[in-house]
Amino acid sequence: MNEEKSNQTLDKQINISGGINSIDKKRLLELLEDEEVKEKINSGIMDKLKAMLAKWFNVDSDSSFLKDEIKNLKDELAHAKVEREQLEKEKKKLTDNINLYAEQVEQSKKELENLKKDVKAYDDFKNLSAPTKKSLENILKEDSLASFIASGVQSRNIENLWDYINNELREGQNPEIKGLTEIFYFLFANFAKANGDIYELQSVSLGDEFDPQLHLRHNSSQSISGKINEIALKGMVNAKTKEIKRKSVVKI
Repeated sequence: MNEEKSNQTLDKQINISGGINSIDKKRLLELLEDEEVKEKINSGIMDKLKAMLAKWFNVDSDSSFLKDEIKNLKDELAHAKVEREQLEKEKKKLTDNINLYAEQVEQSKKELENLKKDVKAYDDFKNLSAPTKKSLENILKEDSLASFIASGVQSRNIENLWDYINNELREGQNPEIKGLTEIFYFLFANFAKANGDIYELQSVSLGDEFDPQLHLRHNSSQSISGKINEIALKGMVNAKTKEIKRKSVVKI
């Protein structure tokens, strides 16, 4: 009975559309504090909330709400796909740049190592005795590293250097023969890179049987035949025909 009375009182002062009639503010606040009024208001709100949730979770396939949600999800997936593809492209570009940088670093290391070898050979040459350098003045240049390297890539100079070392080996008087041989091998490696189709070093190994058609016997050998126990200076052969141009100097 009391609830009916409260409802009638509230309905008289508040119309169905939510508008406020002539009720004053004080009276409205008092009504809103009434426990029965509060309960009715809360009950109405809960009913609307329940209806809304039911609509959300029990929608049919024709619901515009569901279609909108599906469209939004598709749009988000498409956007995520585009972002992923862009990230993959950036990752590949970054990986390519890293690989390129690593290759450049490796190439720089090789160039540095080669430069060190060039400088060492040039220093070894400059440290030769004055008489030895005098004998080589028409073969190798001493004025700069570049001219020293350049003189070694000419076939005539390589041949003449080999001949000079061979003569020194025969005489057996030059204490710098080992250094000269190392300089020859260094220059020949550069020569082969620049002129790979001209000469290559003759293939000879310790333990090979001495063959006068292939080898020159060093005068310090203990025998006139037998197996090779030391290679004093490798010979040179034509890179294409394998024709021997200089025989290897060996000890047996």
